[in-house]
Amino acid sequence: MLSQKLVRSVALWGLVQMGCGSTPVTASAPDVSTTADAARDATIATDAVSEAVWSSAIVSFSLRVSGGFPTPPIMPGCDGNDHTYTYDVARGALRHVGCEGRQRVNSAVTLDDATRTALAAEMSALRTTATLGCGADFNDLALTVTRGAGAAQTYNSTFFAGCPGTTLTAPFIAGDALNRIAAWLRYAINTCVDGDAGLRCTALDAGAPDGG
Repeated sequence: MLSQKLVRSVALWGLVQMGCGSTPVTASAPDVSTTADAARDATIATDAVSEAVWSSAIVSFSLRVSGGFPTPPIMPGCDGNDHTYTYDVARGALRHVGCEGRQRVNSAVTLDDATRTALAAEMSALRTTATLGCGADFNDLALTVTRGAGAAQTYNSTFFAGCPGTTLTAPFIAGDALNRIAAWLRYAINTCVDGDAGLRCTALDAGAPDGG
């Protein structure tokens, strides 16, 4: 089982990352001001019923985190916040690569059975929504899951999805829910790399930063 330290740290990190709040915007009364808005609203209408995201058919997922306020130090090749967590379900292999707060990250671990089960429980709580927000000064998140023989589906965060002129399309997942997953993955991989006995995992060779 995950330690209480993991639960507390994920909760704290989630609160720190939330930043400024967003203003809820219901999909039933969209502000159609551009062609892009009209197309987005049409896709939202087909997503009116909340559906579970996670299933036993999923073989892998990636969670991309981008935008928001970057933090120093500035490192060569990292001029913004854009990093991705990837997870292979069968292998329990979790990887984190990219630029996080203008600092290059490139780590990989294999989670033990108990931690894999805990991650599956977190993912199982994710559901789609048609209630959008229009926030500012926060990370944009996008979850892409791969089912079966390579059928991929991307779920966008609601945090910016209700803003005029956005090109984000349904299906959507609540921004705070995706942020919680990002915080969980961040703590899991960083704690493993740091050798905390409270989270059982094995560090892997991360390979090249570009994923090779």
